[in-house]
Amino acid sequence: MPQYPALVGGQTLEIDFAPCIVVLVLYGLLLPWIAYRMLTKGSRNTYLIGTASFATERIVVFGLRAAHAPKGPSALPLMSYFQISYAVGYTGIVNDVLSIIRVLIVNPTYGSETYPQSPAAENSRATRVPPDTSVIIPPGDFRGPPPEGTEDLPRTRFWARRFVDIMGLLFLGLVSIPGLVGNTKLQSVYGSVKEGDKSMVIRYVSAGGALVLMLAMLAAIIWARIKLARVSTNGAIILAIAHSFLVIVPIYRLAVMYNFVDSPDSTAPGSLNSPKDKALFYAFHVVPEWLTCATLFIFNIRKILATGLSGDWRAVDESEKERVKRELKEQEKREKKAAKAAQSQGYIGSTTPTSATENV
Repeated sequence: MPQYPALVGGQTLEIDFAPCIVVLVLYGLLLPWIAYRMLTKGSRNTYLIGTASFATERIVVFGLRAAHAPKGPSALPLMSYFQISYAVGYTGIVNDVLSIIRVLIVNPTYGSETYPQSPAAENSRATRVPPDTSVIIPPGDFRGPPPEGTEDLPRTRFWARRFVDIMGLLFLGLVSIPGLVGNTKLQSVYGSVKEGDKSMVIRYVSAGGALVLMLAMLAAIIWARIKLARVSTNGAIILAIAHSFLVIVPIYRLAVMYNFVDSPDSTAPGSLNSPKDKALFYAFHVVPEWLTCATLFIFNIRKILATGLSGDWRAVDESEKERVKRELKEQEKREKKAAKAAQSQGYIGSTTPTSATENV
């Protein structure tokens, strides 16, 4: 009898209904946090858009799964969408984590002369909360502007940026594209043993590549915490915890994808359709994704890591011309602010109560 790759998470069955509702509730509880982080000035950012999109898409996926659960097995086109979502969806979070790792490493590499072009300095200007160097900052918080004479580390900054750039390309080539290709057109996969075998190999490349690259990212976080004196300790810990949750996903996928079935609706051993298999899927694939999303949104990543609105958006350090332009722009903003404050004070003075002579 022909054998085909088992569906990760199994076919949509009646026993999926209750856990799908729980997942929907969990992601629904995250939506206010996501909205708050995206709308509040002190935490608004662009580098978690992928994670916000992922959380929204998970509501769609498990809403559809819950709706079809009472009806029994879903059609292969819908299952193909589910399989693509499970295989590729979490890479959106990974790309966001990469952007945050970039800031984690880049911020402490700026010296006292180059600090104004850092994400941390941009964060202070944008939120209008200038760092007070006279205040003793608790251990674990980002330490603000470096003391005068602090050495600049342009080489470390350069390679941190290149590391993130290369990792992003590797994720696209080794994880996202294979994950998409290996789970597309399940009609072909379940109609040909050859196509099924090819799909199995591609799926393993995607999950295996994800695990290796994600472990490298975790190593980068640990390296930054150990090697960079001014790194955000709390930020490194929170980021490591969030990323460690997500590493569970490719490990789980690698552990179950060896199973074969004779049809996508099979309930035989190894079909990933038993209650135990379903429980493992939700516990080691779905829950870790939610925990990562929750960690990234419940904590104010912008404040803890001083990321600014867009993180470290520079491909290279600013040129002398760009520095002069930035400083002129900042000077104009300060002058406008001072003029506005003076005008406000003058207005207040003109509306003071009349003098005693005038009253007489």
